[in-house]
Amino acid sequence: MARRLYSYFYIVHINNLKEILERGIFSHNKVFELGIKPEMISNPEVMSLRKQRILDGEKTLWDYANVYFEARNPMLWTIIKKYGIENIVVLGVKPAIHNLEGVKIADGNASRLSETEVVSKEKLKEVFLSIKDELNFEYWKETDDSKRKIMAECLVPDNIPPEYIDSIFVANQSIADKVISILGPKKRYTIIAQPYHFFQGKVRTIIDNISIIQGDMFFSQVQTLTISVNTVGVMGKGLASRTKYQFPDVFDYYKVACNDGSLKMGVPVLYKRTKSVNELLSDYLEDDDEPTWFLLFPTKTHFMYNSDPKGIEQGLIWIKDNYEKLGITSLALPALGCGLGKLSWSVIGPMMVKYLKGLKIKVSIYLPTEKNICEEWLTEKFLLGL
Repeated sequence: MARRLYSYFYIVHINNLKEILERGIFSHNKVFELGIKPEMISNPEVMSLRKQRILDGEKTLWDYANVYFEARNPMLWTIIKKYGIENIVVLGVKPAIHNLEGVKIADGNASRLSETEVVSKEKLKEVFLSIKDELNFEYWKETDDSKRKIMAECLVPDNIPPEYIDSIFVANQSIADKVISILGPKKRYTIIAQPYHFFQGKVRTIIDNISIIQGDMFFSQVQTLTISVNTVGVMGKGLASRTKYQFPDVFDYYKVACNDGSLKMGVPVLYKRTKSVNELLSDYLEDDDEPTWFLLFPTKTHFMYNSDPKGIEQGLIWIKDNYEKLGITSLALPALGCGLGKLSWSVIGPMMVKYLKGLKIKVSIYLPTEKNICEEWLTEKFLLGL
């Protein structure tokens, strides 16, 4: 689906917000020249690379204020991880900045010196058409170039004047209220609480240790992610397909488990991955997080069949009986079998709550993206069978 260029985006620490709205967005060199002392959120390694990028034989990327085509990108994820979501806002910048003198367009992350092309603004349409598919991605990967392309930039010499800033995006309403207090009564910007663009799920229900969430499970900060699978070694659709695409090592482990018979209905298999998923999701972030494990949970015997409620129940009992001795410290699961498996949340939701409630760990259940769940089925009363 085609996507219009309705805004550029600038990621900023909330402590810098007031000055930027008064004076504009400055290039790195201009910040030094003017003696501004902002709350720095730039990665030193990235900034060193940007200083090395020479444009037109005299300027470097430090001479340009940069804004992104898409804010929901690896840079934003990295900054949120490091500084906390309550400290980060995203500014919407009018595409009319193209009318400013000397504007350039980068067809990806401009710090990727040998890969990203920086061209004049006259080639904007050509660049946009070459990256528009990646801008629509909900996730990215290094090897297919989507991670670089989703960080495409517009570069403006020295300064983007404040009149080009027209909106402020935040992760939730409490941060929006904080922004309003910073701006005071003269605020003239649209302030938008948009959790999705900050990788945040919407918590719909909390029962004991369980949170039921609408959002992207892969961005949850838990130790173990659960993937619904079949027992014949095919990851063709849904979360399984995404896992195969982003984390091929998980797929390889899954195939072995299918072939040797260790994975079967009622008996999930735990893959203790040695790296965190943040290594892939972030940009220039030291991967010092705990490794992310994957629980491969069979919901059907064959990919052509519907999911099996009895097998799912047996698998939930297996989790309850084994999570402690396996070392699982927090767990995220999809609504097992309720998406492509065609089971109803009205049956599976109460079943999952029954077996996962009371575990000594945090459990997050992510609702299916393929369908809407009626509000009644998300109530504590319904899910507990009261």
